[in-house]
Amino acid sequence: MHLTFTCHPPGMLAAMTAYRCPQDGTLAETTALTWCCPVCRGPWDLDFEITGTLSPGSLAGRVNSLWRYEEVLPLAAPATTLGEGRTPLVPLTGTVSAKLDFLMPTLSFKDRGAVMLAELARRLNPDRVVADSSGNAGTAVAAYCARAGLPCTVYVPEGTSPGKTEQIRAHGARLETVPGAARPRRWPPGPPRTPRAPSTPRTSSTRTSCTAPRPTCTSCGRTSAGACRTPSPYPSATGRSSSARPSPPPNSSPRA
Repeated sequence: MHLTFTCHPPGMLAAMTAYRCPQDGTLAETTALTWCCPVCRGPWDLDFEITGTLSPGSLAGRVNSLWRYEEVLPLAAPATTLGEGRTPLVPLTGTVSAKLDFLMPTLSFKDRGAVMLAELARRLNPDRVVADSSGNAGTAVAAYCARAGLPCTVYVPEGTSPGKTEQIRAHGARLETVPGAARPRRWPPGPPRTPRAPSTPRTSSTRTSCTAPRPTCTSCGRTSAGACRTPSPYPSATGRSSSARPSPPPNSSPRA
């Protein structure tokens, strides 16, 4: 990723202290080009401590976006927004509620992070914003970069949903497809997983026979698994007695 920075008015990044690696404590300035920890290659955390205060009574009449909570966010005086946040909280049970973030501008909760990233990128003024995603995050970054007036490239794996790729393109981002499929990330990284040993094929000698007693026919007394050959008192469609078992009565429950 290639970035070019310009000077900024004092205080624009004052609240953004530094990036900190949660694994080994490595620090880097927020204006640095290091996009991950140079020691362990893991993702950064923001070394940010909330210093402002926020009371529910102060929210009335504020902007209808995530920036209404500006006092407790790491950036002040924002200029990038699409009206994200404030999605409904619907009670499901007495202790569980659902946050309907599919009502966000790009239809996912990824807008919450994307608006902060786009606002920081707007202040750092890079030549281009580059993101990798399997769908929702790429759509959100593309949308908010468009809002901030920043060129954006999103790398997605093969097999990404056509709906997501169309959304990314619709926001004006350059879409790049790379070989491979999206895989769940493991963090912190560990030793390679040991492949599971192949299972031993079952043979007749290793099978366990069922020793449960079989039901006994009340007509002929047989315990064989085969069909009972005793003539049934139920007439068949031809008017003759059928040797097959009678059909179960209507509305009977099927066997599991």
